[in-house]
Amino acid sequence: MQRERVFEDGLEAVRITEHDLALQVIPQLGAKISSLTWQGRQVLARNPHRPFRPAEYAAPYSDYDASGFDECFPTIGPCRYPEPPLLGAEAPDHGELWSIPWTEAPADGGL
Repeated sequence: MQRERVFEDGLEAVRITEHDLALQVIPQLGAKISSLTWQGRQVLARNPHRPFRPAEYAAPYSDYDASGFDECFPTIGPCRYPEPPLLGAEAPDHGELWSIPWTEAPADGGL
């Protein structure tokens, strides 16, 4: 497995390559998977007209780039938690994790 730091739209990303599979993750964008290639073919769509940029927590997801793969936890659309202990608390559009910068560290066999 190969691991390297690269930049995409000015943001630091981590590219992991193993045989015919390559994955690129941008930790600052909630660990967005910005690229997934298999046998040299890009599997994820990318909008060339919307650069990647950090989002503010609870910002409308539609204001940002929707390409690649984003974490949608605990919800996809804005809503209120239906169960205790968070009953009634607001959950933001596209969940809470896509707009929060993550940190990454190498691990055996991965990221």
